[in-house]
Amino acid sequence: MKRTLCFIAIVLAVLIHALLLQGQDVPPTIKSAIIPKNNPAQKTPLTDLSAIELAVDEKGIPTEVVFSGGLPDSVVQAISEARFNPALHDGKPISASVRLNVPIPKDINYFTVIWARPSVGDSVPLETSIAEGSKLNLAAARTLELKLDSSVDSVSARTSLISFAAAGEEDELRQIQGRQIEWLVRHNPESAVLGSPASMLFTADVLFQNSSSYSKVRGAWFEKLNQRPNDPFIIGHASYFFRLSDPEIAEQLSQSSLTNFGGVTVWLGELYGLAALGVTSIDYQTGGARTAGTRLPDSGFGKHAQAELASTIDSRVLISSFATVSQAGRSLSKFHSLPEGFAGFCQSLLTRVKTINSTFEGTCEINVPAAREALLGKVEVGKLSKSPKPPYPNELKKKHIEGQLQFRATVGEDGKIKSLLLLKGPLAFYTSSRDVISKWEYEPTLLDREPVEVITTITVSFSL
Repeated sequence: MKRTLCFIAIVLAVLIHALLLQGQDVPPTIKSAIIPKNNPAQKTPLTDLSAIELAVDEKGIPTEVVFSGGLPDSVVQAISEARFNPALHDGKPISASVRLNVPIPKDINYFTVIWARPSVGDSVPLETSIAEGSKLNLAAARTLELKLDSSVDSVSARTSLISFAAAGEEDELRQIQGRQIEWLVRHNPESAVLGSPASMLFTADVLFQNSSSYSKVRGAWFEKLNQRPNDPFIIGHASYFFRLSDPEIAEQLSQSSLTNFGGVTVWLGELYGLAALGVTSIDYQTGGARTAGTRLPDSGFGKHAQAELASTIDSRVLISSFATVSQAGRSLSKFHSLPEGFAGFCQSLLTRVKTINSTFEGTCEINVPAAREALLGKVEVGKLSKSPKPPYPNELKKKHIEGQLQFRATVGEDGKIKSLLLLKGPLAFYTSSRDVISKWEYEPTLLDREPVEVITTITVSFSL
């Protein structure tokens, strides 16, 4: 009798569980962390989190990957070996996609470029909207603003208005800029323009002061942060907005997100670098520092930033801070606003970076000659001279499985491939394709008849 009751209880539990799952979708979950092996040839490996898109089949096996930044071989191998609890639909395993943060080894130069905040691509590219904004005048801007509706389709026009208004000095333009920034924060906080210089507002006594609009936009960002506290787009754009006028908020947002998504160490380094110099405004056109105090800060957040840079052992933060400080020094010098004490502080920061990472190269020189632009010279693109075709794996051919892989290749001055990163494609085709493609050779690409290193995209298709 007891056995019968126990059996009935188990059956009921299973049925109840099945009923609860009915109509519900459960996403795939990883069984253990994806940790790529370090390259022994890289003496001082630096890593940063990167969000990748991964397709997982009904057995929990990764089948396809997409990452616009390109994945090195060690990361692809680690992803291929990972296993998941498959996604469920009505309690049954199904194929599904998942977004993961994976630690990826980065070249040191990655941390010297102030990393762009993550943005969702608008229907019209940011550069196009900015170009349209440059064609406006005040009368046209007034007319355009009156015609705007509340649809997402208005994002491009609002971006044009923001970029136009940011370039002027009139109070009316400041108000147009503020109104459009506030609307985007409330309705489209992922928009790319919110991670650009044109969406900065300043409260200090500077040329583009806009305290009233700043207060409204500040409130709008707090509402979004409360609604979506773990959204990388919201945190990225909000920390960008607060980095000069409310740096404590930007620091809190960045520090709380260090282990959640990529690029945050660079944002934090930028924040400390700007604060340590006492930068109060940036140039709306270039994003470079425009104004600062007459000397380095000796109190407040600026002093706190200096102390953080003097004590941190995170070389990623130090490298990005140094890049920010050296770039800001050149920009402030151009605007005749370089603070007293810059040279000594910059040099001490460079010394700290080199102590932690001896391979780093940098300079605190203010007058650095501009690098030669490739477009100013005559470019002769090298053609493929050796390109054996990757084999079609027999087991995939028998199963009639097709696919396409896309790689990003760095081609050296000698025409040989120096590095190969996977951008997207089915993992089943990866290993055999990579082994063959890495042996491809090109005729050297020439710039003014001199061989140069170039980056190219390679696409390989497997079709029956």
